Amino acid sequence: TPDGDFLLVGAERDSLSRALLVRVDVQGNILAERNIVHPNYAEYSFLEPVDMQWTPDQGLIITCWQEGLNSGDVNIGVIKLDSLWNNQWRKTYGNLKFERPWTTEILADGSLIIGAVRMNINQTAENYTWQTWILAIDSLGNELWNYFSPIEQLRDAANGLFVLENGDL
Repeated sequence: TPDGDFLLVGAERDSLSRALLVRVDVQGNILAERNIVHPNYAEYSFLEPVDMQWTPDQGLIITCWQEGLNSGDVNIGVIKLDSLWNNQWRKTYGNLKFERPWTTEILADGSLIIGAVRMNINQTAENYTWQTWILAIDSLGNELWNYFSPIEQLRDAANGLFVLENGDL
């Protein structure tokens, strides 16, 4: 954090899976913590954070993978918190396939680039497909653009993103 503390985000599991956000000082003392549950809790409970980024307004973006609303699917969840950890918005991206985020990059204007993978292994154990998925959203969570690799090319997630000075990836 700007004042020298550390922010940690991880998964907490017992009968549920939820995100746990913790702020600690340099001595390791817990200063604050917050649980974040699935947006459709208690019907759906699986939510696991993957990445966290500071936003230009001193808030946080937490990128998660979460249980989808259809049996067996997993979607990308994005949670925007203000500087006091209050929810500003949360959105879900994906469809009836297995979509999992791997990395995120915040741009100067507050928009977000998410590197992910999309696959259909939750639907069938044969003839499965993998696609690298790069998703851009604005600072309010609205989709700007998508890129899906051709099926059977780039058979993994976008595991790392690097934004060049001119804005290219």
